[in-house]
Amino acid sequence: MIRSMTGFARVDKESGGCIYSVEMKALNSKYLYVDVSVVNGYADLEIRTQRFLRENIKRGSIKVNLDITFVEPEKIVQPDIGLAGTYYEALKRIINELDLKDEITIDTIIRNRDIIRPKISIDLAERLWSNLENVLRECVGKLNEDREREGERLKTALQKYLADLNSVTGEIEALSGQIVEEARQVLKSRIEQIVSVQFDELRLEQEIAILAEKADISEELVRIRSHIISMRDLLDRGEDCGVQLDFLCQELHREFSTVASKSRKLEISKKSVEGRTFVNKLREQVQNIQ
Repeated sequence: MIRSMTGFARVDKESGGCIYSVEMKALNSKYLYVDVSVVNGYADLEIRTQRFLRENIKRGSIKVNLDITFVEPEKIVQPDIGLAGTYYEALKRIINELDLKDEITIDTIIRNRDIIRPKISIDLAERLWSNLENVLRECVGKLNEDREREGERLKTALQKYLADLNSVTGEIEALSGQIVEEARQVLKSRIEQIVSVQFDELRLEQEIAILAEKADISEELVRIRSHIISMRDLLDRGEDCGVQLDFLCQELHREFSTVASKSRKLEISKKSVEGRTFVNKLREQVQNIQ
C-alpha cells in the first residue's frame, strides 16, 4: 500500500507500573531523520528508540516525544552525598569569610540540581525498554495507518495526472503524424519562391527526409508511454516507491523538454508545455510518498 511521508500518532499506555506516552509526527524528507525527545535520565532509552525507528521506518523526518510516569514510587532519584557535602563546606566558608549571618538550610543546598538527580539501574532500564518497545511498535503501526490513508489520497491524485499525461501524449502523437507532409510543403514553397526553374524532386525528398529525421519525436513519445506504464505499475504494487517515482518524473520532464526543442510545430510545443505542467504536479505529490 502507498504511504505518505506525513502522519501523526499518539499512544498512552500503562504497563509494568508506568504510564508510557509516545507521540510521533512524520514530515517529508529525502532521507530518514529521527529526532527523539525524552526526559532526563533516560539517555539509553533515547538511543534504543532511535535504533528501533530506523529499523521500522524507511524515509521521512520523524519527531518523537517520550514521557514515562511512574504509578508507584521507584528508587530512581538518588542524592549525591559527597557533592552535597562539598557544597555545604563551600557555603560555610563563604559565610565565615564574609562574616554573614545567613544559615545553611536544605533548601539552599538542593538548589544545586546536580545533588539530587535520577539514576536508573540496569535492571530498571531493561524493564522500561521492554514495555516501551511494545508501545513504540503500536505507535508506529498507528502512524503507518495514518500515512496509508494519506497515501491512498495521493495515489488517486497521481492516477489522475498520469491519465492527463497519457491524453496529452496521444494528442502530440496525432500532431506529429503530419510533420513530414508539412515539412515537404514548407520546403517546396520556399524553393519555388527562390527559383523560377524546375527543381530536382529527388533532392527535395532527400532534404525532407533529413528534416523529418531531425524533427522525429517518436522515440521520445515511446519513452514517455513507457514511463507512464512504469509509474502505474509502481502505484499498483504499493511498495515504498517514492524514490523510483521521483526519478521517473525527472525522466518524463526531460522527454517533454526534448519534444519541445525538436518540434517546430507550435501546437506540439504547446502540448509539451502542458505535459511538463502535469509532470510538475505529479512530482509535487510524489515527493510526499515514502
